[in-house]
Amino acid sequence: MRVLSEMYFNIRAGAVAVLIGSLSSISAATTNNTTLLNPKFTRIPTGSVKPYGWALNMAKVQANGLASQQPVWFSYVRDSIWWGGPLEYSEMQEAAPYWFNGWVALAHQLEDPVLLNHTKSFLDYVYASQEPSGYFGPYPFDSSLPTLLWPRYMTMLGLIQYAEADPSEATKISDLLHDFATYATEKFASGNLGTAAEGEQYTYQQVRWEELVLVMQWLYDNDPRGQEAELIALMKAARAQGFSWKDDLFVDNGTFPRTAVPAAEAGMHNHGVNVAEALKSEALAWRITGEQSDIESTYARVNMTWKYHGRPQGIFSTDEHLAGLHPSRGSEYCASVETMFSLEMNYATLGAPEWAELLERIAYNSLPAQSTPDWWAHQYLQQTNQIWVANHSEGVVWTDGPYSNVMGMEPNYPCCTVNHPQGWPKFWSNSFLYADNGTALAHVSLGPATLSTDLPSGVSANVTVETLYPFGSTLSYTIAASAPFTFYIRVPGWSQSKSTISINGSDARALSPDATTSLQSIEVKAGETAIDLYLDMQVEIEPRSNGSIAVYRGPLLYAVDLAHNQTETYAMRSPGPLEFIETLPNVPPSDETLYDNHTHDHFWLATDSWNIAIDPSTLVFHEDSVDELPYYVWDTAAQPQSMTASACEIDWPTLLGDADWPPTSPNTCLGDTFSVTLRPIGGTRLRIGEIPTMSVS
Repeated sequence: MRVLSEMYFNIRAGAVAVLIGSLSSISAATTNNTTLLNPKFTRIPTGSVKPYGWALNMAKVQANGLASQQPVWFSYVRDSIWWGGPLEYSEMQEAAPYWFNGWVALAHQLEDPVLLNHTKSFLDYVYASQEPSGYFGPYPFDSSLPTLLWPRYMTMLGLIQYAEADPSEATKISDLLHDFATYATEKFASGNLGTAAEGEQYTYQQVRWEELVLVMQWLYDNDPRGQEAELIALMKAARAQGFSWKDDLFVDNGTFPRTAVPAAEAGMHNHGVNVAEALKSEALAWRITGEQSDIESTYARVNMTWKYHGRPQGIFSTDEHLAGLHPSRGSEYCASVETMFSLEMNYATLGAPEWAELLERIAYNSLPAQSTPDWWAHQYLQQTNQIWVANHSEGVVWTDGPYSNVMGMEPNYPCCTVNHPQGWPKFWSNSFLYADNGTALAHVSLGPATLSTDLPSGVSANVTVETLYPFGSTLSYTIAASAPFTFYIRVPGWSQSKSTISINGSDARALSPDATTSLQSIEVKAGETAIDLYLDMQVEIEPRSNGSIAVYRGPLLYAVDLAHNQTETYAMRSPGPLEFIETLPNVPPSDETLYDNHTHDHFWLATDSWNIAIDPSTLVFHEDSVDELPYYVWDTAAQPQSMTASACEIDWPTLLGDADWPPTSPNTCLGDTFSVTLRPIGGTRLRIGEIPTMSVS
C-alpha cells in the first residue's frame, strides 16, 4: 500500500518546465503568427479507432440505451427545429446539435446502420439549411433576436468527425464550414453578436468561443483552400471578442474561486460546464499566438481547478457553478464529458502525461458513476459521498434543483441527456494519436481497442489491444505493419517499478518510459509484432478533506458500497423547458406531458448505516481470475475486484439529508467494528468515496 502526500491535482513542476521549454523553441521559430503551430500529437480520423472487448460491449450498451432512442422518441431531438420539427428546449437550440456531436463517433465505431441513418439524416438537414450567406440551421424562435452562433459550434464539432469518418462527405462538409467561416467573420466584424439583455444564450456564446476556434483549426489543418490567413483572423476575432479565461478567471490571486461560489457571485465565468470547455482555450490559442504564457495558463488552470474543486473520481465539483471540496456537493454530467474532451485536446496539443492520466480517472470513475449500468438513466449531479438518490424536496446542499441527483431521463434539465453520449466515443477516438510528425503511433488512453490506419508517413498499421484494463493489469498488443515505425505506450504515473514489457515473447524487462512524456518507445518492424505490457497496480491512499482518504488501485477509485433499496416511476420531464415549449406553436400535445413512459426515474435509499469510518491498515484487495467481463460491466459487484476493510459507525451529522463534511479523522467508534466492501465507484449506486478513518487498535 502506498500513501500519497497530497491530493491529486499538481502537475510536476519539472515536467512543466521541460515541456514548456520544448514547445517554446517551436514558438521562437514562428513569426507574425501567419501560420498555426503544430500540436505535439495529431488526431487519428474518427472511426479508425474502435472499442474492443469489454469496451465494445460498453459501446453496444450505450447504443441501445437512452441516447440511442433520442431521434425516435425523445422530443427535444426527434422534434427539434434542427431537422424539421417545431421545438427545442430553449433559445439555445442545442439539443439536436449536442446529440449529433456525441453520436457521430459511436455510429461509425459500431458501423451500426440505424445509428448511421440517423446521423446521415441530420447531416442532410444541415446541408439543406445553409443559405448563400453561409448561415445554416434554424433562426431564433423570437425573430427579433440576433442569430446565435453557439449551437452551430456543436453541430460543426459533429461535422468534422463525420468528415473524418466518411471521406465521401468531406468535401461537402468543408464547403459548408468555409461558407460559415465567411458568415461568422462578418458577424464578428459587425459586433452584432447579441447581449445578455437579449438573452442568456448570448452570454454562453461569449464564453464558449474556443469551440469555434477548434473547428476552424481543424479546417485549417485538413482543407484550408488557401484561406489560412482568413481562418486565423476568425480565430483571433472569436478569442478577442469572447471572455478572457486567461486573464479574468484562471489567475490564482483571488480571481479564481478557491471555495464554493456563493449564489450571489454565480456567473458564466464560474459556471462549471463553461469552465470545463475553457480548460482547452489557451492550448488552442497557443497554436495561433505561440505565446509561452498561453502554455503556462493551460497548466495553471488544470492545477488550480483540481486543487480547489477536484473530486477523487476525477472530475471537479460543479453543481452548476464551481462548488469547492465538499464531497456531498455535486458534479454535473455535462462537466464530466466536456472536461474529458478538453483534456483530450490539451494532451494532443501540449502532451502533459498527467492530463491523460486525469482523463482516464474521469472516464473510468466519474462517467460510469453517473449512469445506470444499462445506460438508460443518468444523474444531472453525482456526489462522491452519495447516501441517497431522491427528490431533495426539503432543500439541497448544491445550487441546482432538488431533482438533480435522481437517476432519470432528464433530471433537473435536458442538457446532460443530450450531451452525455459524447464521453465514451470521443475517449475511444482519441485513445490513439499520431506522433513524431506522423511517423509514429501512440496509445495514450489505455483500454481495449482496435486501430486500422495509414500513418501520414505512408505506413499502414493495424493494432489490436486485448485487455481487461482498468480491471486488469496486462495489455496485449498485436501490431501488423507494412513497414517499420515507432510505437509508443503512455505509462501511467501510478505504475510501480515492477511493471514490465515483453516483445515477441522475449523475457519481460522493466519499463523505461521517457521521464518527461511517460511514453514507452517500441520499434515495430514490418510484419507482425506482439507486445505484452504488465502494469503493476498497488493500493494507494490519497489524503482528502479533514483527514479522510480516497482509495485507489490503478486508475480506479474504490468507495464503500452502501446497501440500498430501489423504487421507480415513469420519467419526469424537467419543468422549465416544458414551460418554454408551451410558448411555441405547433408543439404536439404528447411533447408537453410531465411524464414520459419510455423510461424510468430511479430512487435509492440506504438500508444500512452510511456513517462509516474504516481502518486503512486493514484494507485487503480481492480479485477473481476472469477471462472476460460481464456485459453490464458497471453493474453492482460485476467487476472482478473489490476491497474489504474493518469499519465502524461514527458520529457524522447530515446537512439537508446529505452527509456533511467528513468528521476529522481519526474518529472514535460508536460501537463494534464490522467489515465493509469497497468497489470501483462506477459499480456503486450509493457510496462513501471520501472515507473517514479510525484505528482498530
